[in-house]
Parts: sequence; C-alpha cells; structure tokens
Amino acid sequence: MGTRFFALLLALVPALAPAQGYPARPVRMIIPFAPGGASDFVGRIIQPKMSELLGQQLVIENRGGAAGNIGLEAAAKSDPDGYTMLMGTSSLATSRLLYHSLPYAISDLAAVTLVCTFPLLMVAPNSSPAKSVAAFIAFAREKRGKVTEFKEIRGYIVLRRPNMLRMIGLYPIVRNKAFDIVSDGQQFKLSIPATNKFFVGHNDVIEGSESPLDTLRPQAIYDALLLQGVNPENEVAVLEDSTEMVVDKQTHKLVYQPNYVLDVVRKTNKGWTLARKVVFDRTNLVPHRQVIFDEHGKPVTDASYQVFKDYDGVQFPGYIDIKRPQEEYDIRLFMVKLAINQTINEDQFGLDQPAGSILVNLDERQKTISAKDANGPTPPAAAAVDPPASTSSPH
Repeated sequence: MGTRFFALLLALVPALAPAQGYPARPVRMIIPFAPGGASDFVGRIIQPKMSELLGQQLVIENRGGAAGNIGLEAAAKSDPDGYTMLMGTSSLATSRLLYHSLPYAISDLAAVTLVCTFPLLMVAPNSSPAKSVAAFIAFAREKRGKVTEFKEIRGYIVLRRPNMLRMIGLYPIVRNKAFDIVSDGQQFKLSIPATNKFFVGHNDVIEGSESPLDTLRPQAIYDALLLQGVNPENEVAVLEDSTEMVVDKQTHKLVYQPNYVLDVVRKTNKGWTLARKVVFDRTNLVPHRQVIFDEHGKPVTDASYQVFKDYDGVQFPGYIDIKRPQEEYDIRLFMVKLAINQTINEDQFGLDQPAGSILVNLDERQKTISAKDANGPTPPAAAAVDPPASTSSPH
C-alpha cells in the first residue's frame, strides 16, 4: 500500500515577496487532470474557502492529458507572479521515472502547502498468479513484455499522403514491440507479438475483443493526426454558435466569450449527417480538439491537441490524445521528434506476417458472420440428425 498526495504549488518567484495588495485579480488554479477525477474533486472542495480567504475568485482550469504533464508544463512555464497555482499530485515524482525527458523542471515550481493524503492500493484479480508485489515483478519479467496494461509507450509513426501509415509501439524499459501496424488507407496489417497474432482486413472491420490492441486501426490514428479539409463536393462547414466562461485579460473578471466550433456536415446516401467537429482556441484560432462521427452520427474518435510547437516552420501539436469510445481505448502521442517532407522508402510500409504467428483474416470472418445472419440459425433437430462428415480445427 502506498500514499498519494495533493499539494498546492506556485510558479517559482526567486527572492521576491508578494506584491502589496495581492491578489488584485482572480487567481488561476491548474488541475492537470480532466474534470471528475480525484484531483479535480479535491480542488473544487477547497475552491470556495480559498476564494473567500484570497478575496478574489479562484478559477479552476482543467488541463488534462499526458498523465498530468500538460498541466504541469503550463504551470511551470506561467508567469511567476503568484496568479497561477497548481494542484500537484504524486505524478510530480513518478513522471521523472516514467519519461525519458520532460518539458518542464520541478525546480520551476515552489511548494505552498500539503492539501491532503490518501492511500493507494495495488490489487490483482483472484486468478492472477501474483499474490505480492515481488511475485508481480517476477511474473512481469517472466512474460518479457507481454503484460499489456501500459497506457503510454514509445514508438514511431511514418505518414505519407494520401493515406499511408506505419506505426510501431514499444513497451517501456524492455523495448519489445507492443504492436506493428501498417495501412494503405483501405486495408491494414496488425502484428501483436504478445498474443502471437497477425490481423489483416479492411480498416472499417472491427470486432470486439478483451484486448484494446486487437481493435487498433491505423485509419483512426491517421484521421486524428491530420485535420482533413472540407470536401466541396459533399461537405458543408457551419460555424457553431456557443460560448464559454473565461477570465478577461483586461478586466480580470469572469466573462462569456465565443467558443469557435466548426461543424462539418457530409451528404450521404441516407441524407446529411455530422461528420466531424473541430474546436478552435478562441485566442489564436489554433485547433485544439476534433471529434469524428460515423455514418450513424455516433462519435468514433475524440482527439485533443496541446502545446503546439514549431517543427521546421510547421506548427504541430506536441501532445495528441486520441480516444476511441466504442473500442474503449485511449492513445496519447508525445512528439519527441518530427521530420517533415523527408524521403520515405516503400519498404517502410512493408509488414510481413511473423513466422509462427496466427493469421486472423477479419474480412473472411465478416463474410462468415454475414452468411450466417443471411441463412438464419440451423434448426436444432437438423443439427442433431446430420452430423458433419469431417471436422477441422478452427483458427
């Protein structure tokens, strides 16, 4: 059992005392996780009393993503004037061990106070052979990278227009391949060494699976990485009228400002349907979120873009969070290095089935399922009277 903590921190102000009359305007408290989590819950408990003690409104700003590192970076790089606080968590300590490099320094933050502590438990299902921490470590070493519950892994992505993609994911520490996937925009190949499976099929064929890796599709990654232009032949863009509450930079008061959302509506055989939503930052008109919908109007991809940086003259997000609600998996991409307009060889998109792996042809499975649905269930009596003439092992 361990202990998790929450602490308030400030952007460091070396050798400076608070200005007289502080605070003279609302104070921002960054919570580096999404609304509804533990840190957000604690922050909103202390918000009213802190606003009362400060004599100014304490404004909560949720900056989730990248295991808290996006919010931590925003706080560390904010103006050291005492008007930005951070609800720090134990990720302040663990991130330095989990990531090769961080876009901020802990020394840029100054501790204010410890807010609370609470216990953390490490649990495993009854079916697990690991009954202690030592047994779990031994079990993980024995599997040599086959423990797949990692949310963040290092890897490589190669893109080429119009829709070629190759992505390789590597497990942390052991650096074994978690997956290797390639697509030409229509069909894909997916290799998962941990399960010794090699999937092939069309991008739109997805089956339910206990492992999120089995449902990984390159087209979802491609669509999230690049914002597609509006096709004038069958798409119309509409600016959605909405607002959100922010702190005005001049008056330092809470005001409503326009929130720019571009709705792209597509014409299909079934009529007009919402294809995607693109949300722009109201201050610089940089896109920070994209929601992609299927032909039935259900959201299939929710991508957020944070910390835009200059890569050889091109502005591109340093962090991309991709959520696939139907397959129930999240992918967080950290741009360590980005090379644009480089020469790409054809063999970089070549992926052969590994020797000894199990081939899973999703197109053939889909045909079998469709044929069964068309023919209807076999009557029980017929199945009992007419046994099959031969048997074979399913794959």
